[in-house]
Amino acid sequence: MKSLLLTFLMLCLGWSVHAEVPLPSPVRPVVDLVGTLDAQTRNLLTTDIGRLEHETGWKVRVLVQQNDRPGSKVKPYWGLNERSVVILMDLTEKNPLRFNAGAEVQKKLPRFFWRELQARYGNQYYIADHGRGAALVATFGAIGTSLREGGRATVPGLSYDHWLLTFISSILGGLVAGFACHPRRAGEFWHWQGLLFAAPLWSILFVLFGLGVVLVRTLELLPVLQNCGGFAAAALVAFLIPTPKREKNVEF
Repeated sequence: MKSLLLTFLMLCLGWSVHAEVPLPSPVRPVVDLVGTLDAQTRNLLTTDIGRLEHETGWKVRVLVQQNDRPGSKVKPYWGLNERSVVILMDLTEKNPLRFNAGAEVQKKLPRFFWRELQARYGNQYYIADHGRGAALVATFGAIGTSLREGGRATVPGLSYDHWLLTFISSILGGLVAGFACHPRRAGEFWHWQGLLFAAPLWSILFVLFGLGVVLVRTLELLPVLQNCGGFAAAALVAFLIPTPKREKNVEF
């Protein structure tokens, strides 16, 4: 009898934690069941969502939930279809961002796009520094921009942390290229064959991970120049580092 009563209580508690709740009326594009968004953020999202839908036909909706969840009620509530995207912020998760995209949206924005979007704006460090509201605004901005452009494989924009990784990769590529140019024979100032031989490595580090990642995410010239400068400076430093063979074979 006690076990049956305990089971019944557990079921009741489990139902209360994940109970479906009614959605607000009238219908609104931003539903915050937790009260975590301020009025300014809600109004900003509502305005931008309406503008995107009016101009392009893409429907984006935002739902913030924690323990109380509307479940399947959101589909008829918002009239979701194949051109719809639901941005879900679930505060019970470490990375609270989740997405539900229709079939037409998935053709424009592939799975990698959503994974990168979740990692960029849903990580704990970004939310701790900028807040949940700013994370939702940035997330919607990335989705809206990508849909207006006709689709993207990567998230637009380049965060500082992401750029820093590309800068480090460019420097590593420069070091490889510089060391590869060290002279090998007497009277030789630089060894161009070594540069060609090491091209698969330094080009991957610099061209693919250093420049490619930047160019597909932003049209800004500054990060491109910074990465090129990092590559050139690192290559020069690596080339000028004295070695026993250079001191023996090369006369200045």
